[in-house]
Amino acid sequence: MFRVTKEKQLDFPLVVELAGQYGVPLIVQLTPEDDAFFRHALDCEPLHLLNAQSDAQLIELVRLHMNSASDEVESGNLKKRISELEQQTYQLLEESEEAIAYQLEGLHIYANRAYQQMMEVSDATDLQTLSLLELAQGTEEDIKSILREISGGKFPEDSVRAKIRTTRGAEFNANLMFSPALMNGEECIQVRVRRQDSDVPLRHETEQSSEPDPVAGLSNRQVFIHELQAFVTQCQQEDKKGSLLYMEPENASRLARSMGFCAFNQVSTDLAAAISQHLSKQDLATPLGECAFAVLFKEDKGQRAAATFDEVVRSLGETGLNDVNIRAGMTPIATQTLSADEAMEQARLAFADAPTEGNSLARFKPQPPESGEQHDDQQWSDRIRHALNSESFYSVQVA
Repeated sequence: MFRVTKEKQLDFPLVVELAGQYGVPLIVQLTPEDDAFFRHALDCEPLHLLNAQSDAQLIELVRLHMNSASDEVESGNLKKRISELEQQTYQLLEESEEAIAYQLEGLHIYANRAYQQMMEVSDATDLQTLSLLELAQGTEEDIKSILREISGGKFPEDSVRAKIRTTRGAEFNANLMFSPALMNGEECIQVRVRRQDSDVPLRHETEQSSEPDPVAGLSNRQVFIHELQAFVTQCQQEDKKGSLLYMEPENASRLARSMGFCAFNQVSTDLAAAISQHLSKQDLATPLGECAFAVLFKEDKGQRAAATFDEVVRSLGETGLNDVNIRAGMTPIATQTLSADEAMEQARLAFADAPTEGNSLARFKPQPPESGEQHDDQQWSDRIRHALNSESFYSVQVA
């Protein structure tokens, strides 16, 4: 700030020069008597001219400059963060194995390394003079018509089949996926290109993951868990009912040690075969361990699960395994079941409560609180949900 006095008028040009050199806002206070100097000060920049007799003007201007400085710092930080994000995005694009390019007005403005390799170009600048129409020809749809619709803001929902011809003349079939994008602040089109033959390993892996367990001949665990969670969600939304059964031989670890690996493995195989024999088309079963199995019964209130358990025990007896006892736990699945994890946990808890002598099946029931234990809301909620699921309405007596 510079307050004009007769003694300081000679210093004013130097002060203005220094303020401009260092980018410092200059505030000059004048009195109404400084008319001649006022006209001279108007020719100098950058500065603010204030009435020296008004402190309010000075306070307001200082406040504005402080706010402006704070905004500039924040803006600088945001610009720095945006620059960092842009660099990270470019790095991710360059490292991506998916071929991705951005196009503006029909020409390439950016292509990542995978796209350049796929189109067999040695330098990104080689693509700048090429349009997608020179590289792709629709096999079922007209690429030119699709690009015309995209320019009008209508993007295809599904991938577009096309035949790609690289800059070196190689040809292959691909799926093109279009989506709106921004590049350097300009609206453009993102194009992702995926060779159709590159989907073969993924499809093979997917097919393998859905194949039955090779030993037990039942659903593999991944498929079973997915179907269990899907059925839980369906029960919540459509008021369906089902049940989950968990079973394994009594004291399986001791039995394995006493029988030996080969004999115990045969028990597991026979148990899996017995379970598979008595399943309907809509039911699913999967091995969960050396000799543990879970069975999902859809459209069941527990009767089919119990009947199936009895049939499995009878079938095992027919194979000569009368000395192997099977324990099982069962829980209902209905609108109040929260998740597949909860259903599986309840079936395991019911298994733990099953009698340890002979073949036995136990149904899940929440454990009543011990005498003197505080009954919190969660305990009441769990017991009420189970009562609604199992249709076993009962009153809870509090001692």
